[in-house]
Amino acid sequence: MGQLWMGRDGWTFMLPTPNGISIAAAIRRIPGIPFIADATNRICDRYAAPDDVLRSVLFLMLARAQDGHLQLGSSPDAIQSVKGQIREWSVQIKSDELLNDDYAEATCGWLDALADCWPAPMDHLFPSNLIVTTASGLQLRRFHSIEAGLEAAITERLEGDAVTDKSAWNTAVAEAILSMATRNDIYLAVEQQAAVAAASRKLLIITGGPGTGKTTVIASILDAWKRFSSKCGTDVRIALAAPTARAATRITAALSRQKVDAAAAMTVHRLLGSRPDQHNAYYYNQRNPLEVDVLIVDEVSMLDASLMDALLQAMPPDACLILVGDPNQLPSVEAGSVLQDLMALQSDLGDKSPIVTLVRNQRATSELSAIADAMLDGDTSAARDLLGERLCNDVAPHGGLRHPEKMLVRYAEFRPRMAIPTRFNSTYALLESADALLRELGAWQIICPLRRQVNVINQQFDGMKHPDGITPIIVTRNNYALDLMNGEIGFSAWVGDELYAVFEPLLTTTKDGTLVVGPTRLLPYASLTDIDNAYAITVHKSQGSEWGTVDVVLPTEANRLCTRELIYTAVTRARNNIQILGSDAVFSSALATRIFRDSNLGSRLTTAVQKLTK
Repeated sequence: MGQLWMGRDGWTFMLPTPNGISIAAAIRRIPGIPFIADATNRICDRYAAPDDVLRSVLFLMLARAQDGHLQLGSSPDAIQSVKGQIREWSVQIKSDELLNDDYAEATCGWLDALADCWPAPMDHLFPSNLIVTTASGLQLRRFHSIEAGLEAAITERLEGDAVTDKSAWNTAVAEAILSMATRNDIYLAVEQQAAVAAASRKLLIITGGPGTGKTTVIASILDAWKRFSSKCGTDVRIALAAPTARAATRITAALSRQKVDAAAAMTVHRLLGSRPDQHNAYYYNQRNPLEVDVLIVDEVSMLDASLMDALLQAMPPDACLILVGDPNQLPSVEAGSVLQDLMALQSDLGDKSPIVTLVRNQRATSELSAIADAMLDGDTSAARDLLGERLCNDVAPHGGLRHPEKMLVRYAEFRPRMAIPTRFNSTYALLESADALLRELGAWQIICPLRRQVNVINQQFDGMKHPDGITPIIVTRNNYALDLMNGEIGFSAWVGDELYAVFEPLLTTTKDGTLVVGPTRLLPYASLTDIDNAYAITVHKSQGSEWGTVDVVLPTEANRLCTRELIYTAVTRARNNIQILGSDAVFSSALATRIFRDSNLGSRLTTAVQKLTK
């Protein structure tokens, strides 16, 4: 095993190199992420002299970014996380029987040696336009800029208030709270009232688990701002947004049920004016701010650091930004865990904290709440006792269903119309049945931690379904031409010999603020791209949605991706009931495993707050 000697603070350690193979070739042998190896080699080859240290570290940084990390940190948790990732690659190569490759053994030896000696980011002269060395580790230049932008934008908003006439605002808040009681017979708890009163701040973060009344608070805030606008004779421009189309539709429909006159929510990408032809480019930005006075963003736990930075940069300086979400849910798919990092603002600012946490349970049944709380606490014994027979090991070795015919019975129970093979004689007949079929989609859903499980279970259902069967489908990528957004769920059905896709109506708003429910969307299936079957979906795809009953199918073995946050997120998608398929060992391992996202944003915010409070 070759060695690269590196020095730091008067001591040295060895960075190994593989025998008989270059690092450029070795990283290509790590399964699952060949595009990261290609990107690493392409970037490193731009520099005049090949640098094995740069190549090794950059590969780790890009691979960690793929897993959601914003830095290669030097904290004990970060070091252990990196070591675990490196060892996992080695184990994966061995388990995938890739050792017949002449250099696979050398690659595993290199990975094992790298894991053993990895102490922290290295004191090395890296290209400054690519990697930044900080007190807490190494960061890609892009992530360093994003965190700096987030820190500046957030701290700038901490002490700001958009309302000068506090008397009129307080009156509007009191009237909105009273109106919620008289109009919907909903009486806001103390912390809910505090959240509404704080909605004039330039930054307000409302957190809470399922059923804590976040939607009710949003409805009351909207009402308060409309009343304030009327009292002051000003036109307050209010916008609603969510990370996904599914979440935007859900919050719009929920507010409509509470008899709130509000604009339809849109995705954050659409709000910012995403440009599909340019990565991370938006119509609205620091030079061209959003035309809003109040912006409310729901399901903020799903926002990644880059998108949150773009949103904050596009906010007008005097506008109010209200972020709503559950910090205990899964963080974003992309890099960062912004909502969790923002929780650093809670303790240091005391009464001036922009965070209001809701605790009163409004929606979920007490039993489901107890199960979710036990999981959140990592109390496996309590969660297991509460679940009872709803925790059963019915998973096949390949990660699918051991008895798929049993799940087909549940499918027919919750989706009776969809379970009946039907070939409609006209599109009119299909549209007549569409509302009932779409409602059945909301009754029940299978959710899995791993994408490969979703594929297996969808294949199992495909093998059992009738040729004329109605199939649940999900959009996997935004299609702006057809107004279909990533995560939207619908169904496909036959009309004669042609297959059609049906999706829920679009919710839009007229110029005078009236909510308009469009027609049910009917499209020839052949016109669609990026569509998958949705008998089962991933937990990440389920975020921002809810169903009456949820069946969670765990992997057959413990997996680092199957965590407490993931199980909690899956369980809290259910309104009425939950079933978990998986072994007790995998269930226990998941509740004992926490998500770790290596980031410097929380530390940045803590330091910034300490300066403000001195």
